[in-house]
This record gives sequence, structure tokens and C-alpha cells, in this order.
Amino acid sequence: MSLVHPDPSATPVAYSHSTRPSGRQVGMSWAVPTVVQSEVMTEVDALLGAARTAARDHNWPEAVSAFAGAAAAVPLSGEDLEAMADAAYWASDLPEAVDASHRAYTAYLDADRPGEAASAALLAARLHFVHGEMAVATGWADRARRLLEDAAECPAHAMLAWSDGQLMMFFKGHEQALERAQEVEAIASRLGDRDLLAMGRSMQGFIRLHTGDGDGGMALLNEATAGAVAGELGPFATAEIMCEMVVACLDVTDYERAAEWLDTAPSWASCRDTEASSPWRRKPSTKPTRRVGRHSRDWLSCC
Repeated sequence: MSLVHPDPSATPVAYSHSTRPSGRQVGMSWAVPTVVQSEVMTEVDALLGAARTAARDHNWPEAVSAFAGAAAAVPLSGEDLEAMADAAYWASDLPEAVDASHRAYTAYLDADRPGEAASAALLAARLHFVHGEMAVATGWADRARRLLEDAAECPAHAMLAWSDGQLMMFFKGHEQALERAQEVEAIASRLGDRDLLAMGRSMQGFIRLHTGDGDGGMALLNEATAGAVAGELGPFATAEIMCEMVVACLDVTDYERAAEWLDTAPSWASCRDTEASSPWRRKPSTKPTRRVGRHSRDWLSCC
């Protein structure tokens, strides 16, 4: 995107904070012709359109580049900043993802949208956790928790329950984790959120399988994974559910099932280009045999 500089011959004017043109101002502000402003906004609209399309098509580097170009000219909305954070994460640009998630949180707060701000805070928490910054991640999660105390029920309530459940499961608190997973499903069902509904069921399946209900747990995992490989879910839900399915199969040495799901989803990896889809970095308790050797890289990168 080209940068439009003020005309040196233009008349200097005093701007209020709300009307000052975007861009870096030094000393006296300068009037920018309306036609120039219009050209800039046309370029910004084109960049945002390209960024949203690239994100929808899982072209993550292109999405990040276009979002960044637009952000250099105008403040982005909370939605666009959150989308930029997601795209940067899948493009393995964690610093950019973290920065965009922080800015999305601020943008939502400024717009008096506590539910969306909580969602951005939980995204920031997840990103900091992936980066190994536990204290920082906890701080962002607590920001979300406080915002949600008085907020109307929204997807962030389900995502908070999912995050709490994942942490409980990580520390072997299976009973409490199962309660959180059921809460995720209940909230998502009321809100009609397909991604969180599938994630709640998948987590219930993973927990049940590891607490003695192998058949019931695998049935829930199969159900959730079917939607994931069919392309019905977003990138994070798809990667997380695939992770839980493959790790569950390996933990119970059901290698053929793991291979079958990976065969059914030949393009699933297009939704991710980063090391850790799951913030908790679950690892299987066993290694695959030759029967799934053709997928050795798939299952390693899946989680």
C-alpha cells in the first residue's frame, strides 16, 4: 500500500483528537484533501477485503500481510484484529498473533463489547500459554473471567469453560474436567455455536475414554471428528478435535482408527502451519507402529 503524504502547500489546520487524519503527526497537522482521503480508504477497503478472503481460504501469510497493511493506515475493528491474530498464529508468527490479540481486546473494550473482549482475552491467554508464559496466560484468562461475571451468556463463557476443563484434564482432574466439558456443550447448544459444541463433545469423549468408558468415549470422539473432517468447523476446532482423536487412538493402541481418520481427511493439515494446535500440547502415551507409519508426520504435527 502506498503512503499518502500531505501536500507541503496545503494550509495547516488544528485537528481535534477525533478528527485528526490517521498516520504519524509531527508538529503542525496538515489538511488532507478529501480526494486523497477517499483514495486511502479505497486502498484500505481493498486490503481488508483481501485479508478476510485470504483468512477464509486459510491462506494465512497473505491474510496477515493484508491485515497489517490496512492496520498501518487505519485502526482495525476488534473482529479484524482477532482474525489477524488467528491468521498470524496459523502462519507461525506468534509475536504478531499475540500483539493482534491484545489490540483486539482493547478495541472490543473501547466499543463496550465485554463478551467479545473476553473472547480476545482468552485467545491471548492461549497464545501466551503456547509460548510458555504461564503467569501471563493466567492474567489474561482472569481478565476474561472478570469480564464474563456480569456479561450476558456468549461464546466466551463456553470457551472459558473449555480452557478450564483442558487445564483440569492436564493435571488429571478428570471429574472436574468432565463437568466443564459438559458445560461447554450446554452453553454452545443454547447459543448454536457449532465449533464449541463439537469441542465440548470431543473433550467429553477424550475424558471418558481415559477414565474407563472406552466405547462411550470413542463414540463421542468419532461424532466430533466426523464434523471436523467434513469441513464443518473452524480451524482451531478442527485441529483440536483431530488432536484429541489421534492422541486417544494412540493411547489405546487403536492405530488403524487413527490411520483411517487421517486418510479420510487428506487436507486437514491445510488449517495449520504451526507447531501446537492444542494449547496443552498433549502427547500420546505410545508410539505408532508401522501400520500407521505413513502418517508418522501427520500425528506428530497434529498435536
